[in-house]
Amino acid sequence: MARKSGLGGYEVFEAVGAGAESIIYRAREASSGRIVAIKDVAIDSRENRKYLRHIGNEYRILRSIHARTRQRPLKGVVKVYRLIRSGLLRRTKRRVLVMDYVEGRDLRRERRYPMGQMIDILARVAETVARLHALGIVHGDLKPENIIVNAAGVPTLVDFGFSCRAGSSAESIRGTRDYMAPEQVNMGFITEKTDIYNFGATMYFLLTERRIPALLAAQGDSSFFIASRYAAPLAPLAIKPQIPNELSDLILQCVNKESVRRPPTMQDVLAVLDKVRQTYVN
Repeated sequence: MARKSGLGGYEVFEAVGAGAESIIYRAREASSGRIVAIKDVAIDSRENRKYLRHIGNEYRILRSIHARTRQRPLKGVVKVYRLIRSGLLRRTKRRVLVMDYVEGRDLRRERRYPMGQMIDILARVAETVARLHALGIVHGDLKPENIIVNAAGVPTLVDFGFSCRAGSSAESIRGTRDYMAPEQVNMGFITEKTDIYNFGATMYFLLTERRIPALLAAQGDSSFFIASRYAAPLAPLAIKPQIPNELSDLILQCVNKESVRRPPTMQDVLAVLDKVRQTYVN
């Protein structure tokens, strides 16, 4: 049963996800009848105002992406419709982002695909990210939770709160601990190589069921880059022998802590994934 959202024009059905300070609902837009996703962020302390900035950034980045790709739509990226602001004169500030509702399950919750299908999903993600990079945009938080796969095996990227122009300087430690690149931990420059590291860490987890050694101590933002204690991850092939050798090597290249040693571009990552994918097609 739908309920009023308090937003005017939207009926909420149920919560379908949650973030640090957000709840995501499936809802219906009364004017069009379409099913949408509503990301709701309500903040009542100055310490958490960064989450308002993140959702505002997500709206601006996604609007920019879709405006610039109108002639050749960028599939694989969630579409955004509007950002609603409320509570501007009260202590509690609220931002609501209205987006396409993406059918499917994220790769954190559902990752038990046959090897060939998983490689196909990863190649599709790499293709989407390569197009983002061609626009000069870095996603900044690639991880299994931010990849939703539908029943046909088609992935969509979501959560662009940490996205930025390539070459931007990080003003804070931003990202997800188990997938963060050294430059994110050290508040360096965020580039396409940052996405390549995040994507490599994502591939590592999805294919091995293990995470690479984290570069950030568990206590969070007050932590530091554990350079002296950094341990190179085991080769994926050593954990799961069924992983193709070329793919195992690619993943280790992607998660090299020295960005110059990572693949030059996401197109290079895609080229290897395409080559490996063909062995499962033929």
